[in-house]
Amino acid sequence: MAKGKRSRTLSETENSAIKRKRPSGDNHIVDHQGEGETSTSALEVLKQAGLHLDVNNQPNELDVDPVIFQKTLSDNLRRHISYPDVVDEVISALSNHIEDPKRFCWSLMPTVELSDSELVSKKESHDSAVRLLLGVECLQAKLINLLLEKLPEISTQDDEYSVVEGQTINMARLIITQMRWLDRLVDSKQLIGKLDEILSVTPLEVQREIITCVPEILEDQDHPEIAKLLSELLNQSGELTVPILDSLTNLNIPPDLLSDIRQSVTNTLDSVELDDLPVIVKFLLQSVSKEDAPDVVQDLRMKLEFDPNFQDFSSQRSRRLSQTSRVDHSVKSRDSITLTLDTIKSTSRFQKIVADAWIKAIENANNRDNQKALDIVVMFILHGLPSKKKPVESLLRNKIRAGLFTGDLLMSTFSHHSQVLQEYFPSILALSEVLLRSAEMTISCFASAIYQQAFKAFDSYCQQEIIGSLVTHIGSGSDLEIDSSLDILSSLIHTNVDKMTTYAVFIKGVLDYLDNLSFGQIRKLYTMLSILAFASNQEGGLLQDDMHIIIRKQLSNNATKYKQMGIIGTIAIVKALNYGKESSDEPLNSDVYKQVINLLQLAQQCCSKMPEATALFMDETADVIKTSSIHPQVENWINENVTADFQDKFVIDVDAQPLPKDSPISLSLQYALDVDNEGAIGISILPLLLEHQQNATKTDSKSCSLMSLASHFRLLRTCELKQNNGRLEGIDALLGCSLIFCHDDVYSKLSSFSLSEKETVLNSLFIAINWFRELVSGFASQSDAEMKAKVIKRLQNIIDIQDILKSTLSCVPNYVPPVSTFDSVDSTLKVLAATVQPKGKGGKHKKKGESSKAVAADHACANDDTCIITQQCNNETIDKTQDLKKTQSKEEQQSVDLSTYQPYFRELDLDVFTILDTSSIIETSHDTEENTIGKETIKIEPPQLKFLLDDLARKLDHCLVPSISKKRSFLKIGKSTKNAGFSQIDQLSSKTVAGRILQFLPSLCQHLDEVTSFFQGLLDENDGVVDGPGTEAGEAQILSQCTQLILHIIATLLSWNGFLLVENRDLLRKALSVLSRRLQTKEILATQASVCDAVSDSFKHLEGFTDLVPHLSTGVALLKVMLSVASHGDKEDFAKQIVEFTEAILQRDWLDEDGQRGKGSKHNALIHSVIKIYLANSDDRMTILESLCTTGMAELLKIDHYTHSATYPTLTKNTYPIFYRSILTELVEVVKTISPPKKTSTEQEREDKLMQWGVAVRTFHILVNLVKVFDARVNISSILKCGRQFVDIFLRLGMPLLDTVFRHHKDEVQSLLKNLQLSTRALQHICGHLKIMKDVSLTNQVPIVKKCLETFVYRVKAMLNINKCLQAFWVGNLKNRNLQGEEILSQTTVQSNDEDSDSDDAETVLEEENSDVEMEDTSDKSEITSNHGNTDEDEYSEQF
Repeated sequence: MAKGKRSRTLSETENSAIKRKRPSGDNHIVDHQGEGETSTSALEVLKQAGLHLDVNNQPNELDVDPVIFQKTLSDNLRRHISYPDVVDEVISALSNHIEDPKRFCWSLMPTVELSDSELVSKKESHDSAVRLLLGVECLQAKLINLLLEKLPEISTQDDEYSVVEGQTINMARLIITQMRWLDRLVDSKQLIGKLDEILSVTPLEVQREIITCVPEILEDQDHPEIAKLLSELLNQSGELTVPILDSLTNLNIPPDLLSDIRQSVTNTLDSVELDDLPVIVKFLLQSVSKEDAPDVVQDLRMKLEFDPNFQDFSSQRSRRLSQTSRVDHSVKSRDSITLTLDTIKSTSRFQKIVADAWIKAIENANNRDNQKALDIVVMFILHGLPSKKKPVESLLRNKIRAGLFTGDLLMSTFSHHSQVLQEYFPSILALSEVLLRSAEMTISCFASAIYQQAFKAFDSYCQQEIIGSLVTHIGSGSDLEIDSSLDILSSLIHTNVDKMTTYAVFIKGVLDYLDNLSFGQIRKLYTMLSILAFASNQEGGLLQDDMHIIIRKQLSNNATKYKQMGIIGTIAIVKALNYGKESSDEPLNSDVYKQVINLLQLAQQCCSKMPEATALFMDETADVIKTSSIHPQVENWINENVTADFQDKFVIDVDAQPLPKDSPISLSLQYALDVDNEGAIGISILPLLLEHQQNATKTDSKSCSLMSLASHFRLLRTCELKQNNGRLEGIDALLGCSLIFCHDDVYSKLSSFSLSEKETVLNSLFIAINWFRELVSGFASQSDAEMKAKVIKRLQNIIDIQDILKSTLSCVPNYVPPVSTFDSVDSTLKVLAATVQPKGKGGKHKKKGESSKAVAADHACANDDTCIITQQCNNETIDKTQDLKKTQSKEEQQSVDLSTYQPYFRELDLDVFTILDTSSIIETSHDTEENTIGKETIKIEPPQLKFLLDDLARKLDHCLVPSISKKRSFLKIGKSTKNAGFSQIDQLSSKTVAGRILQFLPSLCQHLDEVTSFFQGLLDENDGVVDGPGTEAGEAQILSQCTQLILHIIATLLSWNGFLLVENRDLLRKALSVLSRRLQTKEILATQASVCDAVSDSFKHLEGFTDLVPHLSTGVALLKVMLSVASHGDKEDFAKQIVEFTEAILQRDWLDEDGQRGKGSKHNALIHSVIKIYLANSDDRMTILESLCTTGMAELLKIDHYTHSATYPTLTKNTYPIFYRSILTELVEVVKTISPPKKTSTEQEREDKLMQWGVAVRTFHILVNLVKVFDARVNISSILKCGRQFVDIFLRLGMPLLDTVFRHHKDEVQSLLKNLQLSTRALQHICGHLKIMKDVSLTNQVPIVKKCLETFVYRVKAMLNINKCLQAFWVGNLKNRNLQGEEILSQTTVQSNDEDSDSDDAETVLEEENSDVEMEDTSDKSEITSNHGNTDEDEYSEQF
């Protein structure tokens, strides 16, 4: 009833509206152009429905509601006597009407309501006349054709834009807008065809308008067809890329078609316009699915060249641009890059799969040449996402560790895209702060590079934030952060002095926390502040006053520590006065000179009664003078007032002052080299020490002055070198003078002396060593042959006194030597000495000695996992080790390792190593009549060579950061001991040190050739037997250690991360040329050979040493050199040789220095290093892993007592945990590379992956079962950790493969799952075994292992369900068993016979019944029989 009434009411309303008469007459239907009656009648139809088309340049009028108009018109047309011809007449009339451009424009504009209309809506305007007519179904198709045909006409005329009421209107856009969002499309197929036709004949701008509106014109069911049309058009015209992609983004496209479109778009990235790039990237990233995201992002990463040439994508056109246009183009390029990065950021934020794909793509780029600036930028972007901070930090660390992200790549990124990166400054700063806290030097160095590049590239606000962040790091209390932050600030000041002056107030605030800094850190801080105060071009008077006040207060303080701080600050000011000046001849300002001299006088006066402060003052002054960083006027004052009293304090005339005979310790002249010279002099060491002992209760500066002996001489010879152009003839008598020392027989009677006398003797030995070390440092650079010979003899003197110390130090428990490095805290050194000193007395001290040896093993190879494994292995052989220790001789127990006393020895200068280039020197001796009475050949002997190489190796390990990761110690060692003995080399840059070492590299190579010639001779004498007689002799052992040290030095040098910078490529070329020239007969200049050729020749030269390796440590050192050389070329070219060498190492039975088979923590660490290199460089790692398991470990099982493997003699019971953990870890890494199949993968690719998984599962099964035999705790820990990882990776990567290949490879899948099921059952047994062991740390891993095993069972069930075999699966309870498969009775639950039967038959098997998969009857029967016959071994079941 209601419906009928509503219909009648509507009809009455319509009729009354139709019958209304227009008050203004009939002028609106007059044919203005004189059309015929047909047009007039057709327009009359529109008028009758309520639409009045105006012909007087006025808007069209509508006197009814739009809905009523459309319904009335549709009904009138369908009821018309000439329908459907009347439709054509109406369209023809409309065509005639819109021939006039103005009338056409008004037809596209909104209609207005009649002023006196009572029934129309209250709105002032409605849809245009064309839009209203398009709502009439019978008119729509033909009217659309009419409108679309108008587009080419408008484009060819001047009517593309019309002016209506003062507004310019785009006619093409207005036409297309009429077709948007129609309620219904009558014939969409025809419309698509018409659009295709029109797109081919319209100009570019019109095409863009059409394409942009396509998603709003067509309905969803038409989207696939129009998408095909647009994809074809995309391949034809690159100018339409942006509108096409905009449209495609809003279309519902089938996945297959969308994938093809994405591939087409990706192929155009190489030639795309820069303006179009953001839209393209947006389309690619927004349209990806979870399966396609990795491939799309990888293609985008490879195609999107975000490098210095990126800004010139349209380089062909940009070359012709004017200067102004180039600037505009640069801004435009930057904007496009910014938009592109914003697109990456937005898609990564809202689509997790995109962010994960970016991380995966960057992670998979393992080649150094494949690293891009885009990778770094994307990581900065992703780090700003809260959920991706940790993954990005982890990935970045791994990239830096592997040497893939270099300083050059970072520099290029910041220098070319600084303004773009500034938008991500918060993320960059946060990431830098995290990396700077790392304990790995390589990572902290990369963070330093980020700070420096960001400061250089960003604006003042960012610079201030960077300085504030660095100052915060200094206040963190962590030595690692403090050192890194100070180094960064120092570098910024040296490169941007004027900019840094603005932020001096921030750095000055660190002065409030000097008590928390070491002296080395204080030196860096004072140096920076002095430069900002005295060397900056800007006014630094206020900072100067502050520094003078602070330093004077420190110098006046009675505490030695603060006086030393004041001395460091004083010398820093002196050094800053000449900073940055090209010429030192410019006179110093009188006021400044007076202030500096007053400060120096105050420092000298305040430290005169403190020997430690005096020595530090002289050392600091000598360092400044040596580096030419001091003004000549100040230098002259120092030479006249500080060094003049050396002779009066320490030198005596031997002939004029006879030795006292009443000394409590017998005295004699020792170590004299100028015996026959008249007026011989000597250094009074022991007399001054005895005098100090007698006057211990008195304050006597002279008695304590020996503490500054070495420092005073260092300042003296430095001034002498500066004033005499590098010659030391004026003080050469000190090189050969004797020492007033104790008699030789004192050492044998030392045990009968009093404690104070013993300490005096030991003090004299340390002082003598430091005196000789300073002599060697001073005179080693002299070219005179006689001086060279004396320097070599002094080296031998040092070695002799060290041998005496080794045997005498044990006589004085808790002995603390005199301090020799004065820029460190004395108390910290005492603690170190007291803890490491006793050795060989009691079981506890022996364990400490063992610990120090274990730490020393890290010098050759450091690995945390290895240390853990080794420690646990050693715990199993403690009893045997203790039995061996009981057989040690008394002399061995009293010998002391002097490496722990290294902080108490003076640092050798780098000039010392020029002695390595010294050939044999013939020294003649004469009688009183100058007649030659003998000749002596002096050259560097093996002990002296080892002494020098050991010191050089320590220096390089300290100052050259390797390109691969190397962790710094996290132990809470004292601030002073960490850098003790390296204060001088710390003041040099890494580049300077590397350049100096390059000067010694030819000499090192020469010594290496001589040493290998010695071993070649031994090999020839023993008829090719490597471990024959003579190899264990003393000389052979020393030369073996020399070989290892030389190789270690070369490896450290070539591994320096500075070689990755372009600015240091010349240094690298020189270093490699030195090695390559050893192979060539002709001398080739370093600049002539390319790096690649030099790498190849150097590697060939090193291959010649592989057959002459005497010990395992030497072999590992050679291996590291080969890897370092190969890292500068293509590693794949040398992988085969490296694998062959590592395999030869593993297949050789190595003997230690005692002729016994190698063992212990150091040996295990070396073996672990070799295994890692062996597996990492193999081209078929899976085959190698299977061979190690089936051959090496199988042989170890067959041999009684598991002595060693025949194929791999290095595989013994002691090294088994190393092999086991390494193989498991590598197996996990290998299976990670077996990617799941794609939809486009071929059948052959799937079969290959299935075969790989089969080999991996078989290998894993062997490794799991080995735990039953080698059930040590360390092996159980390894299998729990790696076993869980293996099963987890199989679930993620392997099961998707089985889902797809199960139907066609039923037997292979069944065999694979059976092997893996047996392995998982063994893991269950291990979990049960741990409950018996009650090992808390291992038991904590059981829940996550069982969860993983449970997931595996249900994932197999899901796979069977996919393949419609669910009836072949059931789950039962697995009994708790130990490693040997024995049931754990204490945990057995009493069950009924039925339950027992169910438990025995509980299997996860694959059967043929009720399955769509065809399976052979014989295999099924045999499998079922086997299952019932031996449920303990073959059943497929799990317990949860």
